[in-house]
Amino acid sequence: MSNIDKRALRKAAEQAGADEWCAFIDTKSKTYSVHTPGDNRCGDVVKWAGFDGQQRAAAKVKFISAANPATVLALLDELESMSVQIANLTAERDALREGEMGDAKHSNTRAAADIYFQLVEECEIPAGGSLVEYVSELRERAAMLHGADGNSPVIPDGWVMVPVDMSPEMTRSVQVNSELGAYSAANLTGAYSLFREFWDVAVTAALQQQVNT
Repeated sequence: MSNIDKRALRKAAEQAGADEWCAFIDTKSKTYSVHTPGDNRCGDVVKWAGFDGQQRAAAKVKFISAANPATVLALLDELESMSVQIANLTAERDALREGEMGDAKHSNTRAAADIYFQLVEECEIPAGGSLVEYVSELRERAAMLHGADGNSPVIPDGWVMVPVDMSPEMTRSVQVNSELGAYSAANLTGAYSLFREFWDVAVTAALQQQVNT
């Protein structure tokens, strides 16, 4: 009914009066009209001469009498009432949706706060401390220890990682950069083998880093 001017229709129905109508059908005189039920003399009969002789003239008169001002006003009242109910239900639905979203956000925030304070308590973070800084330190420690978990040993301060077998570059460095190396290389047959033997003894005596496999 969006294309119907309901305000104009109501005004026209009110001006026509709130009386009910009934069909006046006289087949002998071929009269098809409407009148009010209380009119016994048919003095207020409204005649549409154009209906006389038309097909379905009686049905048309019955329809017009049924669509009387009182019926039109009742239908308009029901329509307005339904529009108000729909608007109220829509507003309630929107309010419920907003409420549910608000409750969900509040619930998530509260749950996050509970987890935060639980972690602060379990990690024994001192007053004024930061959970973020604590987690950052844990990540740094984990990165340092990741080598052990990944089959790579952690190197303590003051230590360096060296191969078990002495490489040719290391042997040459001993010869060139140390007095003992230069003397041995010049005066002893098998000096390089001797360097490697010294190295093997030193590596065997070194502290061994336990590696997870």
